[in-house]
Amino acid sequence: VTDYSTSGRVETWKVGLTSELNSLIRLRATLSRDIRAPNLEELFSKGTPIQSSAVDPRSGESVPVFSTTTGNPDLKPEKADNISAGIILSPASGLNFSLDYYRVKLKDAIYAVAGSVVRSRCADGEQLFCSQLDFNGPINPRTGLPALSQIRSLPMNLSSQEVSGLDFQADWRTPLFAGDLSTRLVGNYTLTQSRTVFGVTYDYAGAIGPDSPVSGIPRLRGTLSTTYNQGPASVTVQGRFIGSAKLNNEWTAKDVDDNSIPAIAYLDLRASYHLDDNVQLFGAVDNLLNQDPPNVASSYNQPSSYYSTPRRADIHDQLGRAYRLGFRFNF
Repeated sequence: VTDYSTSGRVETWKVGLTSELNSLIRLRATLSRDIRAPNLEELFSKGTPIQSSAVDPRSGESVPVFSTTTGNPDLKPEKADNISAGIILSPASGLNFSLDYYRVKLKDAIYAVAGSVVRSRCADGEQLFCSQLDFNGPINPRTGLPALSQIRSLPMNLSSQEVSGLDFQADWRTPLFAGDLSTRLVGNYTLTQSRTVFGVTYDYAGAIGPDSPVSGIPRLRGTLSTTYNQGPASVTVQGRFIGSAKLNNEWTAKDVDDNSIPAIAYLDLRASYHLDDNVQLFGAVDNLLNQDPPNVASSYNQPSSYYSTPRRADIHDQLGRAYRLGFRFNF
């Protein structure tokens, strides 16, 4: 039980179960309720007024206004219900496989409502949003009322999100010559990713383009590495795979000629050598084959600055081949 002076009291919990059926099979599962309290900026930001123009809902005329995005001291913590369940198989010495399913349902998610949405929802008669419009402008001679002067946007607990997927891992270790060889595969496959706002659900699983209502990640990602250790020396070869994706899950052939983003794989090398018990020399080459990142195209609706960098830097390698060399010291 946690009591926040800014957003009230919340209760969280977690229950888990593990069971070793035999030396081959283990099972695990968890259920939990988790929260995220709003941060100081979401609660108390004063915002910066930006001058623009908007249609006055009283007169239907375009007028100059200030748009300000502020905090909202009435925000409540986000709440998430999580479930995960998995199986671990150990068919032989040094060999393990695991597969886990997870699902996260987030409700009361904090969502920043755009000024244009505030105005349109007020025009539809929603008083919650009309309170965010200030009418302190010059008197309109036709209506006899003050003109719209400011649109105040603020975050609200309006959204819900859901994500589910599979995590998988395989490990194998065996003696080889005078050392040992180990291999590990770690990956994830996203089954669903969606956000619901104002009763409209957006599916963004595998949609990574800037025109997607919500930017997601490729459905399949994985890393395969093999390491050989012998005495003070260690060498690792690693492959990183990022699966194919789409620009926008809602687009069809009527909207775009090519909605696809190709899969890509990177090859990395690692090596280290212990000069003594306290000093280690290491080196690495990332993206050995110098692969260019795939083009993540945008439509003309996106800001012009995007055209110069049609990439997803948080997903794909942006640097090309990169070298690192260094020492590690233990004291």
